[in-house]
Amino acid sequence: MLKTKNNLIFIVIFICIIALSVYYKTQQAQLFSAEDPINYLQNNWPQACQKIRADLLKESNSLVKATPPPSRPTNPSTNWSFNWNGIQIPLPPISYNELIINRVYKQQGFDIFLTADDGTIISLYNDDNFTKPMENVFGGLQNIDGKPLKEDQDREITYTLFGGPVSIPDIMRPALHQMPQDLTCKSEAWKKEASISIGLILLAVARPFQIETIHEVKGGYEGWIEKGKTETHTHWKAFLYDSKKPDNSWDISMIIPKDSPHLELGLFLVEPTRGGLLAPQNPLWLKQLNQALQHNTPQKWQTLLKTMQTNSFGNKSLKSVQTIIQEL
Repeated sequence: MLKTKNNLIFIVIFICIIALSVYYKTQQAQLFSAEDPINYLQNNWPQACQKIRADLLKESNSLVKATPPPSRPTNPSTNWSFNWNGIQIPLPPISYNELIINRVYKQQGFDIFLTADDGTIISLYNDDNFTKPMENVFGGLQNIDGKPLKEDQDREITYTLFGGPVSIPDIMRPALHQMPQDLTCKSEAWKKEASISIGLILLAVARPFQIETIHEVKGGYEGWIEKGKTETHTHWKAFLYDSKKPDNSWDISMIIPKDSPHLELGLFLVEPTRGGLLAPQNPLWLKQLNQALQHNTPQKWQTLLKTMQTNSFGNKSLKSVQTIIQEL
């Protein structure tokens, strides 16, 4: 009964995770459904800005500024360290019941979904669209009468605001350090504030949780980590990309029950050793998963599969590994 309940919870939250990822892949069509792109022209901006600012002030997720992550957690906890795409992922050392692995051919990588008996859900998702420059941030919209907007005009506004094609990280970086009340709505501040407002809109919408904190990530990996909450869980959401190879970008989600002792682990994505004490050793299945991902040979995957079969992982997990083996 408990396993059935956990599977149902997994399915529901998994759908939320996929929905949020799909959102970022189709963000042009979602973000501005209530806003005509001509509002972002200089002559229209002062009046349009006042409405945008008022609407954003009603959205709690746009009222959070990025802050540096703490050097140490308030409540340290033990964690396993898992290497995924060169990113060190801190995993709660608990009993997992699903390990679903999906090969991503375009990036030669693997998406991974983990669920645990206590309701923890972790998703590691390759998202090559995250850093892809957009020529038209308003693409896919329609006017109220259902007629498509003028593509050339929308592209021209995008180029005017951002100087050319723009990616989600380029939109987000300035907005992470601003709040709606920072918008002056003055004509002379039009270009800077219009572009920042778009980033604030991104923060305001399409989250299955209420954002509490945002921490910007700098160094070998760039991006940001969001912490949020629902009534039952703490949510960590990281959007990261390789600063040397921007096409390599990732969407990481950790959903942890509110009574778990591991609520702060999401702070330390990329640097698990700062998140508390590393467990003396990883479990056998995690060691073999690291090996299979690193070498990607039928033998390594077969070894992992045998261990998973003796560790009570579900049929969906076993089938996902069997599929990888068959395709090698």
